[in-house]
Amino acid sequence: MVQQLTGGQKVTPGQGREPDVYDSVGFTPSLFGLNKFTVEAKTGNYTLQQADSGKMLTNRGAGAGVAIIITLPATGILGGFYVLVYVIANETVTVTTASLDTLITFNDALADSVAYSTVGEKIGGCFLVFYDGTAWAVAALRYLNQTVTITT
Repeated sequence: MVQQLTGGQKVTPGQGREPDVYDSVGFTPSLFGLNKFTVEAKTGNYTLQQADSGKMLTNRGAGAGVAIIITLPATGILGGFYVLVYVIANETVTVTTASLDTLITFNDALADSVAYSTVGEKIGGCFLVFYDGTAWAVAALRYLNQTVTITT
C-alpha cells in the first residue's frame, strides 16, 4: 500500500521510511505516529495508571445516569504519558486531578477538572490528556458547539 503525503512524498509501509517518520511539513500517516492504539471502555470511575499511556478510553456501556470520572494521579506517571478520553454514551465524562489547581487547560493553568456535561453536547467529545513530567494538561477536541465545563 502506498500513501500519498503532502509535498509529493510517498511512504510504503515496511519499505524505506517508516510511517512514524514525519515528512518535511510535519505530516505522519497515523495518529501520534502509531499504527493503532488500544481502546478500553470505562463504565465507572477510574484512576489512570502508567499502563494506560497511548490508549483511548471511552464511556461505552455506561448505564443511564452514570457519570464517569477519570482521575489523573498526583504521582507515579512518567513524562510523555498521553491518553484520549472519548464520549460515546450520552453521559457526563469528567477528567479531574487528584490534587487541586494542577491541571492546565484552555485559558487556565490552575484548573481542577474539565467535563463534557451539557445536555445534548456530550457524545463525540474528546479530551487529549497528557503529562509532560511536570504537570497534567488537557486539550479538548470538540465540535464547534460543544461546551467544555472547566472547574477551577
